[in-house]
Amino acid sequence: MGRLRRVVVPGVAHHVTQRGNNRRQVFFCDADYLCYLDILKRHSTAFGLSILAYCLMPNHVHLIAEPETAAALSTTLQRTQAEYALYRNRRSEATGHLWQARFHSCALSQMHLWPALRYVERNPSRAGLVGNSVDWPWSSARAHCGATDSALLDLRRWAALQTGTDWPEMLESEEAQLVEAIRRGSRTGRPPGSTEFLEVVEHATGRRLRRLPRTLALAA
Repeated sequence: MGRLRRVVVPGVAHHVTQRGNNRRQVFFCDADYLCYLDILKRHSTAFGLSILAYCLMPNHVHLIAEPETAAALSTTLQRTQAEYALYRNRRSEATGHLWQARFHSCALSQMHLWPALRYVERNPSRAGLVGNSVDWPWSSARAHCGATDSALLDLRRWAALQTGTDWPEMLESEEAQLVEAIRRGSRTGRPPGSTEFLEVVEHATGRRLRRLPRTLALAA
């Protein structure tokens, strides 16, 4: 299934994934992770991208982010990835592409938002890097569980959505069908969600996203 031209809806949370080129490692030490988070903080603030959750893995990045404008998502990610790639290439005296050419993203319905948050923050435990998701230092899980603060995250937005008291327990559960829908949406760019949600996205973007019935598609 091909990928759509990017769909960005201001005021709606999006799942974002960016992988290293050929799935190669992009973070090699604590300084690398800290540098990336600092760069992301500067550009997300400058361009109006609210970060609701994140997870930095050795060879890829996950974000849940809410753009203020249609341009905020791409501009923030492009500036962040370019600046971090320059830092990393200088540090390793390397040349060439650090990242895959294009990051993946999809808008999230309210039904998919919480499964996406869990999916992002559970990445380290799912990959066997830690026994418990909250033990991974390079994700938003600690801040969402009340164990630390974070200058990057929009914690006021989080507080309006969820209190952190029951998040540690919620974090360790996963809804397989919703997670697969999020993965598929991120690969293809087609937002997962109900017909009603897709209608909202279509109205906001002026694009047709609902699939045509097979008979109509064949006729077309």
